[in-house]
Amino acid sequence: MQPPHSLFVSVRCAWQGIRYALATQRNMRLHLAVGIAVLALSAWAPMDAAARAVLWLTVAVVLAAELLNTALEVLVDVVSQEHRQDARLIKDLAAGAVLVGCVMAAFIGCALLVPPVLARLLAWLH
Repeated sequence: MQPPHSLFVSVRCAWQGIRYALATQRNMRLHLAVGIAVLALSAWAPMDAAARAVLWLTVAVVLAAELLNTALEVLVDVVSQEHRQDARLIKDLAAGAVLVGCVMAAFIGCALLVPPVLARLLAWLH
């Protein structure tokens, strides 16, 4: 039996996974860019801490979903070298889960960000 990893080793492995996803997955880079924009807007817009926390958590959930999707895609590729319909279905289901998360994140982002951003812009224009 292999001895347990130290916390440092575990965190290093996690960062390697995140770097792999960023290097190989266009959608991960897109989600990260949108997430950074949302976080920047939430810091700039006048909103309470609870709304800001919901936005940050929503961004984290989308990024985590994309990481899980990437992990499933890699796993399917390792297990099934040839093109199989059930392997494609697994990948499509995982991608669908990310899509659901992204759509809900967009609704949450609009509901929480649009009013304070508009208020800030209107105050700036007057």
